[in-house]
Amino acid sequence: MEPLSRIKQGNSVSTTARMKYEIVGNWEEVLSSDELDVFVDGQVVKWSEGPLWMQSEGAFYFSSPLDDKIWKLSCSNMEGTETPLLQQIWATQAGGIDPKDHPTIAEPGSNGMAADPNDPSLVYICQQGKRRIIRCRLPDHISGAPLETCPGFEVIADLTPNGRPFNSPNDIIVAKNSGNVWFTDPIYGFLEKNRCADCVDAKEGSYLDNKCHDEGARVKGVYCWNKNTRNVELVTAFHRRPNGLALTPDESSLWVADSTIGCPSWTKYDVVTKE
Repeated sequence: MEPLSRIKQGNSVSTTARMKYEIVGNWEEVLSSDELDVFVDGQVVKWSEGPLWMQSEGAFYFSSPLDDKIWKLSCSNMEGTETPLLQQIWATQAGGIDPKDHPTIAEPGSNGMAADPNDPSLVYICQQGKRRIIRCRLPDHISGAPLETCPGFEVIADLTPNGRPFNSPNDIIVAKNSGNVWFTDPIYGFLEKNRCADCVDAKEGSYLDNKCHDEGARVKGVYCWNKNTRNVELVTAFHRRPNGLALTPDESSLWVADSTIGCPSWTKYDVVTKE
């Protein structure tokens, strides 16, 4: 795939970027180059989440929470095209709601996505708009159709163990050994278009935290969906803004990123598999 452009450190990715591209730390240990290749036009996709590489079809999927779509990048294999990269709107209403019916929500779309390591065409998706976790056969989906029409579509979790709605499931991973599904549930799906910032008012506090208490789970949690029992367990409510998460290669430890403004962190947890 040929990039649209190549960005060096100290430069902006686009004219609308709020900050310049910079790598901090010993990047040579994990990256082959400090240059950044840009494959997607920033004027078309404003905000991207949930990167998912499907090795079996050589395709890259990602969520666009602002416009409620899932995009697919793949090689077009078409003779005479200027670029071999094909960019498609793969699914609409990816967050489970129609943005027209929810005009104040800033990010109504999907967010994190993860393929089942033991069944790669089965993809688990965080539907931020509908505030739930679903799974479906994403590669078999009809391009441009609503996600709920995807083959194998199934809701696997839409309530906390206490029967409360989730806040807005954000990131997700699937364990290969157990098949269990881990996901974070911060409050970013409550962001409003006219207040699209995680800020705290001196009198009212955080409107996102208030919505979490009044409309959501009342905690910002990390959860695990057990494949055998199909039950959801609250793993920890320690974090203020749980976000990304990852399992170590042997799946003995879980890393959770906290995106609290001014105090970001990574926390490591030991994994105890329950039958």
